[in-house]
Amino acid sequence: MLAMVSAPRPTRERLWDILAAVMAVAAVIVCVLAVRRVIIDHRDSTSARALSSERPIANWAELTKVGNPIGKASAPIRIVEFGDFQCPACARVASRLDSAQRSSAPEFRIAFVHFPLTAIHAYAFDAAVAAQCAARQRHFEQLHDVFYKEQREIGRRQWHSFAAEAGITDLAAFDQCLSDTTTATAVRQQSNIATRLGLIGTPTFAVDGVLFPAGTPLERILAALSTEKQLQ
Repeated sequence: MLAMVSAPRPTRERLWDILAAVMAVAAVIVCVLAVRRVIIDHRDSTSARALSSERPIANWAELTKVGNPIGKASAPIRIVEFGDFQCPACARVASRLDSAQRSSAPEFRIAFVHFPLTAIHAYAFDAAVAAQCAARQRHFEQLHDVFYKEQREIGRRQWHSFAAEAGITDLAAFDQCLSDTTTATAVRQQSNIATRLGLIGTPTFAVDGVLFPAGTPLERILAALSTEKQLQ
């Protein structure tokens, strides 16, 4: 008669190995959950800071004249946007602002101030220079729209290609403007305003003398516009 061989029982060392493995997995899960909580808390606190750090800015009337106009000059409401043509969030907001401008009564006007984030966007400064050259031919708004519509192409196409798409006819003057040092100086002067205001990101908006930091939901910006309309 054959003897039945029973399976060997786990040794004490084996049990300790299993327990250690279980504890290690549990520790990893706890760490992942903790990191996730920190990220969520940071995101929520960042949003809260953005909303709580709205602040008045001086020389509002002068600031509205610094940037490049978008919309009708006669519009009773004026806002200032500090933007970067390679900023994805700026492109998304531009599309929504355009829709808001078309549906708003009365219309509002945007003064666009260059704030190229050159540390992360390699072509943002040059795009701003190109936009200033478009402004010389009264086509800033058109090139602004083309840049955000074709944002992925920035850095891949020649600047005068964008200019032609924006309806600029004197491309020779446009190309000459690109190498004019005064154009780059104008962009730096606008960017310096953002730096002096302590801005750190784009898009950043100011409405009726109140600065809304980068990260403020667009709904809050539009709500401020609605409030201003009611006060007029």
